[in-house]
Amino acid sequence: MSKHIELATPCPNCQSRLTLSVRRTPLIGFHAVRLACENGCDLHWYYYDLPNRWAWFSTVEQCADCHDGVIRREGEENERILAFECPNCGECPHVSSKSIGRQTFPTVTCRCTSYWDGDLHSALCGWLTETKNRKNADILERIGRSTTFQAEPDCPFCGGPVFVRIIETGDDRLWGFTVHHASPCNLEPLLQGLRPCDKAQEMADDFDKHWRKTVAAVKDTPDCPHCGRPPECAWDHTSDLWSVGCGKCDKPNNGVSDDILTAMASWREHTDAYRRSHDGEGLQNQLAEYWRKRGQKI
Repeated sequence: MSKHIELATPCPNCQSRLTLSVRRTPLIGFHAVRLACENGCDLHWYYYDLPNRWAWFSTVEQCADCHDGVIRREGEENERILAFECPNCGECPHVSSKSIGRQTFPTVTCRCTSYWDGDLHSALCGWLTETKNRKNADILERIGRSTTFQAEPDCPFCGGPVFVRIIETGDDRLWGFTVHHASPCNLEPLLQGLRPCDKAQEMADDFDKHWRKTVAAVKDTPDCPHCGRPPECAWDHTSDLWSVGCGKCDKPNNGVSDDILTAMASWREHTDAYRRSHDGEGLQNQLAEYWRKRGQKI
């Protein structure tokens, strides 16, 4: 037997009543749910998963409250996102349609970006991500989505752009990151020191600081002062340590650490010490040669 419950939130299309039909199934705790508009509006445009679905709730009232809350929150977020300006072209998004076969999907576009998805809310969230606007991280954090921005400066190896995606990970609601890079440069070892954060904006700020420090460390890593070759970086699986040094010479000594940035700093210290020692030996030899020639003249 089905129960019909009128929701407090009206239809997002015509502002008429929304009715939730909930039917108990033989499986304990499961309910078959159907969301319908009084005027027959196609709600798949706004909520792809809600019109017909299965739900796990102990009571019908809890099921209705959950659907009412989802519809209200998504409607409020949609209004906020529609008021955003694209950081690239400065235009607010507008909604259109995209037809694929017999189905029509919402499309959110501005002057420079277009994004479509199964429902309006997902399309708006996708548009936010495509515009790579870091200021939207606080909104995305509340709706459980992700945001993407371009890291500055560019890749220290090839100079190509690096895009960072801040995304919610796991059940503990911590925010982590993934890196997208068109070139085959391996950036993962350089970012091992970053840990997930409680907030998306905090994760973005931590990545920005760590990335700038990483790029500076890579660019400041000197060549081998003995042969002039660039250093090599290797991972020792036996000791779980990073080693940065010259693969052709035995001096200066390699920089070794469990953190690759620390290993680079150790390599810089060894090369600086080698140069100072080498410069001192060169000066001593020059002085000895000078006094030898001067003694010969006398």
